[in-house]
Amino acid sequence: MKVRAMKIKLLLICLFLVSIHHRAYALDWNTLSADEQRVLSPFADQWAQLPEAKQERLQKAVQRWLTMTPEDKARMKERFQRWQALSPEQKAAVLQRLDRFRALPPEQQARIRQQFKRFRDLPEARKKALRERWNRMSPEQKNKVLERRKLMRH
Repeated sequence: MKVRAMKIKLLLICLFLVSIHHRAYALDWNTLSADEQRVLSPFADQWAQLPEAKQERLQKAVQRWLTMTPEDKARMKERFQRWQALSPEQKAAVLQRLDRFRALPPEQQARIRQQFKRFRDLPEARKKALRERWNRMSPEQKNKVLERRKLMRH
């Protein structure tokens, strides 16, 4: 019995050491490419302290960034500036809506994306008119529109 307990402890220690080595190797700042380091330079001093999941998200975002067209990069910069300009309450509301969206079934997410694409492809004047109309509606009117849309989908 003691031998088995010692083997289990030894196995756990080995797994722990491997996980430490893997973390140090997989996301060490020096393993990033020169382009990744250049883009992520604002995080250089704190990189080792960031949670591994955040490091991975940042690295994936940089990889996407490096493959974007100049137009896509300009659009992303503008979106980031708009995000930075939001108040903490507004950011929390956006993140809450994003969480609700991610909790939806894939077919509902696809339908919402399709509706957004249709709206995005409208002429600017039509989009502006729809936004103004929506903003003039009372909460009750907005709820009626949303309920009608819900019924139309089913």
